[in-house]
Amino acid sequence: MWLKATAGQTPQTDRCRIPYRTPNRSGRQEPMVSRIYVEKKPGFDVEAQQLKGELTEILGIKGIEALRIINRYDVEGIDKELFRSCVPTVFSEPQVDVTYDELPASDGAVFAVEFLPGQFDQRADSASECVQLISQGERPAVRSAKVYMISGALDEAAIDAIKHYVVNPVEARIASLDLPETLYMETPEPQPVEVLDGFRELDEAGLAAFISERGLAMDEADIAFCQQYFRDEDRDPTITEIRVIDTYWSDHCRHTTFGTVLDDVTIDDAVVQQASTVTWRCATNSAATPSPSVSWTWAPSAPSISRRPASCPMSMSRRRSTPAPSR
Repeated sequence: MWLKATAGQTPQTDRCRIPYRTPNRSGRQEPMVSRIYVEKKPGFDVEAQQLKGELTEILGIKGIEALRIINRYDVEGIDKELFRSCVPTVFSEPQVDVTYDELPASDGAVFAVEFLPGQFDQRADSASECVQLISQGERPAVRSAKVYMISGALDEAAIDAIKHYVVNPVEARIASLDLPETLYMETPEPQPVEVLDGFRELDEAGLAAFISERGLAMDEADIAFCQQYFRDEDRDPTITEIRVIDTYWSDHCRHTTFGTVLDDVTIDDAVVQQASTVTWRCATNSAATPSPSVSWTWAPSAPSISRRPASCPMSMSRRRSTPAPSR
């Protein structure tokens, strides 16, 4: 049975109509979720082979006989005909990929990993845009996951170690292998923001446990700095405040290497030495030649574009260096 995507409105094309399943026990009709599995052909499965090598060499897990990585796509909001036409054009490349309607059988460990709700999924977002370009209708909901299939003589401890290695708890989680009824999530009523009672009284071990339990990216020195700040404020922080600080201080927002002071730099290659001299002159607005042991920091001391000499090759750049944010 077919129903229009929005009551009272006619879809732009028949392919934009949303298929519905048979009514459930409550009498409500549910949108249908389509699923496809995509795996690289042998010889093109670089990611899987690289991970197998890392697990063997880095984690020391020697019992892995085979490892497969399969990308899983769940799509809601398009009909079967459009979905099928998108399998070889959007979700896979027939030259290097093989697709499955069902997850291949395996006698080893099988688990899936997906992004946490709220985390941006570039793979799913790009797929959704491509489907919309083809349909010329509404963007469908798309969710992706990676399915790991590992065979070999592996005990539970080894499997747990593998999961811990491939799942970054800050942005991802273990996903269900079952097909969901819908991809649209209900938005719960916001609860009061949690106040971290007792945060100011935590000792060194307590702060380390707090970082682990909350999945924070900051280190012990960072959390100790936060603790001292809120001691001075004479109050405990909210979890929102800690999360914002944790995100702002992470290397995704502030690369600490940009604030590195270079000491005793010796350059033997004449060409590289000349390029380094030009860069130093641009950064310091100086015509002098730097000493081999000169110390300078690029980002915080970089002059504005207007102050750079006309001969400076970087003077045409539209970007301006800014200091790393201070804590």
